[in-house]
Amino acid sequence: MESCHITSSGEWGLGSTYHQKAKFLGREIISNFIITEFEAGKMIKGETVESSFPISFTRIVHPHDSTDSCTVEVIVIGDASGLFRLFTPLMDWMVGRSIKQDYARLKELLESRGM
Repeated sequence: MESCHITSSGEWGLGSTYHQKAKFLGREIISNFIITEFEAGKMIKGETVESSFPISFTRIVHPHDSTDSCTVEVIVIGDASGLFRLFTPLMDWMVGRSIKQDYARLKELLESRGM
């Protein structure tokens, strides 16, 4: 992910929208998302409403009992088209790797800010 900004007004939650720029396999991917399910601090689901790489996602936060930390479970569902369809197993691995890298960067940013 390169950038992301909220495009809806009001409080963040069900029905909120955002715009995201990302790169995958050297291609720029521009997407607009809508939040379809939301439980503050626990779970969020969304899907693209416009994108060159349509997906849906679920993120679930699993707090750790003994610490102030958590684990985030990420489920991404996409439908590869064209030539990408031939490489579905490789695409699955690459998307998973990209998500792990994004979360590692997010963790570093939050920890550097004392969060």
